[in-house]
Amino acid sequence: MHIVHKVDTMNRVVVPVTSLGSRALFTSEIRSFSVDAAKFPAVEAGCIYYVQRDMSIYEYYHLADGWMEKYIPMANLRIADEAQACILPLTLEQVLVNYCIDDENYSELPIDVVTIVLLVC
Repeated sequence: MHIVHKVDTMNRVVVPVTSLGSRALFTSEIRSFSVDAAKFPAVEAGCIYYVQRDMSIYEYYHLADGWMEKYIPMANLRIADEAQACILPLTLEQVLVNYCIDDENYSELPIDVVTIVLLVC
């Protein structure tokens, strides 16, 4: 079971999270972001998508019921480009997963800060 916390900046405490509502969270060592799953039909609400760049896989965790779908192969755009392979068209979920590991235009917070904010155990 994974435990997810959020930072309550008003009270300066870390609070356990049991639901993401209609949102989905995408996270990797490069960047993390959330989307409103109601606006993205291919994305499941209340899920956390963990992207492992070096392994070219991702997994998603259903926060509400604790169920995890493991080791889903992903279409890695950089590897395909280097090999001059055609992998298109991508699903919307694949686009978001690839954005999570795109380090070409990386200018976000260091991993220490992201890890502290997400505090995924």
